Amino acid sequence: MGRRICSETGKTKSELEKYKKNKIILSRLDEEAKEKKEAVSYSIRDNGSTLKYKKQDDNKWIRVSDSMDRGEHGKRGMKTTVLGRHRPGTLNKVLLNPWSVRNKTTAINDLITDLCIDVLCITETWLTGTDSDQPTIAAMLPEGYTLQQRARKTRGDCHCSMSQFHTEFSNFLGMLALHSDNVMIVGDLNFHLDDPVDRDSNDFGRLITAFGLQQHAQQATHQNGHTLDLVITRIDDRTVKAVEAKDYGFPDHFTVLIETVLKKNPST
Repeated sequence: MGRRICSETGKTKSELEKYKKNKIILSRLDEEAKEKKEAVSYSIRDNGSTLKYKKQDDNKWIRVSDSMDRGEHGKRGMKTTVLGRHRPGTLNKVLLNPWSVRNKTTAINDLITDLCIDVLCITETWLTGTDSDQPTIAAMLPEGYTLQQRARKTRGDCHCSMSQFHTEFSNFLGMLALHSDNVMIVGDLNFHLDDPVDRDSNDFGRLITAFGLQQHAQQATHQNGHTLDLVITRIDDRTVKAVEAKDYGFPDHFTVLIETVLKKNPST
């Protein structure tokens, strides 16, 4: 039996449904950008490709990302990144800060599928840890994926003094130092590690170095610049093959792609 085509659009039923969902997501992203007074805009092509535009100082709009593109064989897929296909003996990990997953379930589901993600680490999910999360989780995860989470008790920014953070994070690293296993710490720590004169960033860098750790993300991970989203491993860890920050249309933060040299169980 051939594919069922919608005569008005030339799309299959599933393609049309996906197109409509993506259109809704982009509309919500536009609304969020307007609320935050950001000079960005989103659009969708007839083939389902999503585009992001940014307004320049001269009031001209330029395209800053194209989340979907045509592969060399004409297949629809993500633009070339360190991920997107599995190399022998690799594990694809991604760090994502979507600023709430609730209105971005289709975008996250597509991201997992299109980038062949094995492990997706999400910050600022805005999930509650209650049964009310289940519809969102079910829509967000492709078949075969499960979610492990520890939801915040309150939504919004968490504030603590730098000395308090330094003490608590030192204690955390001290516990990790007792174990010889490989360690990977990822997350949005809000340090400007790219700024050589930022005292807090320098203190943080010295702290992780003292515990024999290294930080891999070298690009800006935020639309306004600065390296905020970090990938930390032991200094002698050789499993991280590549780290890249890419803009896939999520608010504020870029998506951090991490390719690791690890053998995975073929059955998982």
